[in-house]
Amino acid sequence: MKTIYTIFILMLGSGCLVAQSCPEGMDAFQANDFDRAVRAFKACHEKDNKEPTVLFMLGYSLTSNQAYDEAIPYLKAAIQAKYKSVGNAYFQLARCYAAKGALQNAFTQLSQAADAGFPAVGRLDSSEFDVVRNSTEFISIQEKIKANAFPCLKNKENARFDFWVGEWEVYLKGKLIAKSTIRKAEGGCAILEDYQVLNGSYSGHSISYYNDREKRWNQYWVGSAGDKSEYYETENYEDALQFLTKGVDAKGDVAWTKMSYNQVDENTVVQKLMVSKDEGVTWNAGFSGTYKRKKYVK
Repeated sequence: MKTIYTIFILMLGSGCLVAQSCPEGMDAFQANDFDRAVRAFKACHEKDNKEPTVLFMLGYSLTSNQAYDEAIPYLKAAIQAKYKSVGNAYFQLARCYAAKGALQNAFTQLSQAADAGFPAVGRLDSSEFDVVRNSTEFISIQEKIKANAFPCLKNKENARFDFWVGEWEVYLKGKLIAKSTIRKAEGGCAILEDYQVLNGSYSGHSISYYNDREKRWNQYWVGSAGDKSEYYETENYEDALQFLTKGVDAKGDVAWTKMSYNQVDENTVVQKLMVSKDEGVTWNAGFSGTYKRKKYVK
């Protein structure tokens, strides 16, 4: 369902025009009745042979019906008519050429789809590509399409906190006190934290992400004791980030908290919290926990 939804998102920028000008074709296509869709889109095409979305949907319906030779000229015509989701048209052409065994043409069209921003990486599971799936060229293009789908993966700023990702045991003064799971989420755009104290007395979750507009990392924390904090990055070094939050404590007094993450080595991260009650003039040590990667704990 998610893959189908992705394809319709790609199409429906101009697909709304199809719903208006060729509703029977779109209804048939959505019902996977490709024979009826082909007939309906052909009828609409006869009324207006230059409408790019009808051209594309006719080619797409024929491709879905494995009528590859007949689909190709309609898909090419859609591109020439400046079909809005041109990457999708290139992709359908790639399916046709791959099915026909014209592999170099398939790679060319697939590469053009990637260059046009085609993001539906899941559609590469189409059976037409089975013959080339393990080839170096296909894998390379697949990575480009994956990057279109998940743009955070190609932004190095989104990777600066990756040293914290993993399964961890958390130690305080040498004593194991908690376990923490840190994972990347939302296509690499966020880092999620699940923190659990061993005796069950406290837990919390955070989401961290790089804010492109502010050019810094943000972190939102919610704890089981009702504590909530919004942190923003103030400093960064190689293998280290520092955050700050400004708020009030349980007594209503102003309290600033400075939080840092420092990678000691690939299997150790130290998290330190410093607290100020005078708006950053002086700082007192708070929590200082050592994260040891679970796989390497002996």
